[in-house]
Amino acid sequence: MLERARQLKTHCEPISVVRPIWRGLGHLRDAGNRLTGGGLRSLAKRLGQKSLRRAMSQPLLKMIGRSALWPFPSFSARLYRFATAPDIAAANSTSLPSTPPATSRAEILLSRVPRDACIIEIGPSYNPIAPKAAGWNAKTLDHTTRERLITKYQGQPGVDVRRIEEVDFIWTGGPLSDAVPTSLHGTFDAFIASHVIEHTPDLVAFLDAAATLLKPEGTVVLVIPDKRYCFDYFQPLTTTGQLLAAHAERRSRHTRRIAFDHVAYAIKNGGVGAWGQHSVGDLSFFHLRPIAEANNLFNSIEASKEYADLHAWHFTPSSFELLLLELARLGETDWRIECITPASGCEFFAWLRRGGAAAAAFLTPDQLAERRLNLLKRALLEIRQQIDWLLAGEAKPVSPNSNNLLRDQF
Repeated sequence: MLERARQLKTHCEPISVVRPIWRGLGHLRDAGNRLTGGGLRSLAKRLGQKSLRRAMSQPLLKMIGRSALWPFPSFSARLYRFATAPDIAAANSTSLPSTPPATSRAEILLSRVPRDACIIEIGPSYNPIAPKAAGWNAKTLDHTTRERLITKYQGQPGVDVRRIEEVDFIWTGGPLSDAVPTSLHGTFDAFIASHVIEHTPDLVAFLDAAATLLKPEGTVVLVIPDKRYCFDYFQPLTTTGQLLAAHAERRSRHTRRIAFDHVAYAIKNGGVGAWGQHSVGDLSFFHLRPIAEANNLFNSIEASKEYADLHAWHFTPSSFELLLLELARLGETDWRIECITPASGCEFFAWLRRGGAAAAAFLTPDQLAERRLNLLKRALLEIRQQIDWLLAGEAKPVSPNSNNLLRDQF
């Protein structure tokens, strides 16, 4: 179009109407360059950089991206260089700064919870996610009073007992919802539980309690230990059949089998019971005499009046997603996963909403089979990552085809 205008200017100079058209086209070109920073290609580049920078500034999105790009280090590096390249045009922009992104663990977990929400937090102990002291409208449910929690944790390394808040509801057994007055059932907007769901003897009943306490549109916020990065390292993944058995028995205490396995196979890595996404090179048993201590607990747990607090269930992100899908399909729960993160450190996050039963029932048998197989494969690949970190930390390289495998190293 500009070339045609030049021809008009050359051959029709005497025509007075050409000059305004030419000037108009020039103004249009200049305006386009100012708007796009030099052209559509430049505009696309700027928009791509801005989108990537925004995603990288959000810890939740950054965790998801890091997990997805982990097998492609070269591409990941190129993407990072592209996102962090200087943007001169943006530097001259007068646009207002965006809202500061969520930076802390608590901010990520509460990013889907309105500030004026009515919250119930289960077992916050000395580390509440939504502390009353920070202005959250929260009620807490725990197994004992604030005074006894302070006594329990006083002097423990890394524990600030000043963060322990007044306990509103004390659970002494049975469904969690029974510890809360019936007048408050169905009044909460958010149900928060950090490192709790793996302890509950009956996981389905735990989800039922959340449904009882929450409003219909309420959300469940969970922090769940990833068994690949904590003392559950050698424990097998929990299956839906195990959850159904616990619910059918209406368990309120852990079984002898769970008690034995919890003690016998608990592991430390480098002297600690929780770690992250790095090589594993210094594994040891958590207990001095694991088999003997596990057997003692096995023989005493049923007769004891004291509640034994143990890890009954073991997950990776995909295995947990599979459990929720299968329970919903069976009509055992109506919760569905709205969002789930890959592991960060020793844990992953999940947000649940109602509607899972209808969504699962809507799937055809072929669609259900495809989703289940996909999640099973993903769970297997997650376990492969655990194995990769183990092999990366071994002093001697191990061939998967070797008949001796790790045997010769110990």
